[in-house]
Amino acid sequence: MSGIARRIALCVGLVPALLLPAAMAGAEDAGVQAFRDWALRCPTGAGCSLEQRIFTPGAATPLMLLSLQRAGGERRLMAAVRVPLNVVLPEGLAIAVDGDAPQKVPFHHCREEGCFAIFPVPERLGRRLRAGTTALLTVQLLDGNRLSLPASLMGVTAGLRALGDAGQ
Repeated sequence: MSGIARRIALCVGLVPALLLPAAMAGAEDAGVQAFRDWALRCPTGAGCSLEQRIFTPGAATPLMLLSLQRAGGERRLMAAVRVPLNVVLPEGLAIAVDGDAPQKVPFHHCREEGCFAIFPVPERLGRRLRAGTTALLTVQLLDGNRLSLPASLMGVTAGLRALGDAGQ
């Protein structure tokens, strides 16, 4: 299988696993562990994910969800980011860590709860997430404005270690 075919198969196979924790927001967790600004969630009957819910200032409900999981035979680090509807899909999602040049990733699909970018985390981005303090997530909205929200990276290294220890 070619590299591109392997990547597509990995992403397609992960869609249910990456979306299940987000879709099951009210599901019973086998346990939630806090790692500073991150939470390791292990819903009953689903794989564990390291998540951060991202709020706009003063909001009671999250506007974005950033989820990291290990998947596939190689236990590759995968990310799923849920953003609100009404985004310009061809623009994709931009992720910039600590002011670095943003990395763009395409949206995978949209559902009633939002649009999802699901992608394997490149090694360089993974290192930056572990070493950084803030990731800026940016999308282009249909009204022409850009929505940029910061995600804290405090606790991501310990959380990823625990995710690996959980066999997830």
